[in-house]
Amino acid sequence: MEYQDEILCFTGAAVINIAPVPQKEHFYDATGGPFTHSKVNKYLELYTEDGIIGVCPCSGIMELTILPLILTGEKKTFREWMHKVYWACRNSGFDGETAAEVGRLEYILIDILAKRVRMPFHRFLGAVRDSVAVYGSGGSTHLSGRALAAEMEHFLECGYRTVKMKVGTEFGTRLDYDVERVKLVRATIGPDVSLAIDGNHVFSPEGARRFADRVEAYNIAWFEEPVHAYDFAGYCELARDLPIIVAAGESVRNHYLFKPYLEAGVRHFQPTPSTFSGVKEWMMVRDMAADNGLDFSSGGLPLFACPLMATAGEDTMEEFLEVCNQPVLDCMEVTIENRDGRFHIPDLPGLPFRLDVEWLRRKGFLLSHMFYKAF
Repeated sequence: MEYQDEILCFTGAAVINIAPVPQKEHFYDATGGPFTHSKVNKYLELYTEDGIIGVCPCSGIMELTILPLILTGEKKTFREWMHKVYWACRNSGFDGETAAEVGRLEYILIDILAKRVRMPFHRFLGAVRDSVAVYGSGGSTHLSGRALAAEMEHFLECGYRTVKMKVGTEFGTRLDYDVERVKLVRATIGPDVSLAIDGNHVFSPEGARRFADRVEAYNIAWFEEPVHAYDFAGYCELARDLPIIVAAGESVRNHYLFKPYLEAGVRHFQPTPSTFSGVKEWMMVRDMAADNGLDFSSGGLPLFACPLMATAGEDTMEEFLEVCNQPVLDCMEVTIENRDGRFHIPDLPGLPFRLDVEWLRRKGFLLSHMFYKAF
């Protein structure tokens, strides 16, 4: 990557603390809920000596661990900064919250470099298109009957040609209920829209097989994360035995863990940009999927996922979990346009994740600004 040798020097930073923004509706999956508020509670502004401000959501790990490593007044290349931080954080592990925060540092550094040349983030990374296909994600496990059908009808009105719903209600203890919900969704969307189901790791391999057998008749596009993320033997069994494509990858943070999924026979990869360990790592998974003819999608925060998904193949998709993601979009100065089943990326330099700080202040969600100077 050509930008690896670009020089960066940081003069300071600000961390904006935000009260969680409430969702319009509660949301449940197989193992948790109600989820009631957005998950973004900190936002970083990183200042450079050439007057550019990089921005990115962050966590306390960025504030307490990573900023002291980079606010040194030193001049280093992009490559050198990432190397320094990556290995300084080694003892925190390569697949946890710290790994994800190192990934967010990579986002903010690329944001700065894209702004230097006044290019949108996705174009800076080589994308040749400005929109991505979207699938509608929802089907909270507390929804059934008319409420569930209404959500799916809304997805069709948005132009989505694939929808996804949660199954495994109450830790997989209400399978008859879930089968009826799958049946209802298929009847609502008709035969020509793809339907995926998401188990959020709740099943054993045997339980996943039994459930898949019961819903196979409803033409399931993929069965997402049916078993624990690290049960590679279980994924191997299911990929071999199930009549449905098995999908995985949302719950791991680095490209190395996709190799066991590939070897197990998983046919749909799903790295999540906003919780992954970096742009380069995500692209390695993207390329692994393309090289092996696998299906590929990404979810999480749309303004994180869109710029990366624009670099992937035309037949890839981005997940939009509207009930949980919309509150974050509502906080933005500029947001994506959701039209005809696609997200259209704003035409502005850098990463399109830009908080509307004044809106947050007016609504009472802005808690504090913490400023840090290079030393």
